[in-house]
Amino acid sequence: MKYFTAFLLVWLPFAFFAQKTPADFPTIDTRLSEVFELDYLERLQKENPFLIQRWNFYLDHAFYITKDDKLARNNYPSIRIDDLDNINILKLEKTQALKRKYQGESSYQIEGTDLVLVYHSAQSFNQKLNEYLGRKNVSD
Repeated sequence: MKYFTAFLLVWLPFAFFAQKTPADFPTIDTRLSEVFELDYLERLQKENPFLIQRWNFYLDHAFYITKDDKLARNNYPSIRIDDLDNINILKLEKTQALKRKYQGESSYQIEGTDLVLVYHSAQSFNQKLNEYLGRKNVSD
């Protein structure tokens, strides 16, 4: 019994200090709640904070928009974006079935414009995410 008590006295404080506080969890970008239920996001925030970090980063870094003067020749699939200043790429993927490749970029013409939404490859995105998070790439 005294060993059990000694064990509790030594290890119990570690259990209390090891608990994460709400400040330790990543912030949920409001655009995520347009695609996922808030209770799901809050659960992920505690149980899988990396996924929230990844999605937050994905919202702004998975793609870029560029002008293409040769749209007629390139024949990109067409997508509709109502507000070019507030793009929610996850919502576009859900509603318009956008796809990105593991290697190589994917491009989509934005209806009514001479602009193209270009996905970074999944491989390139993962490298950028690892750099952002200060993690060493697996291929290094």
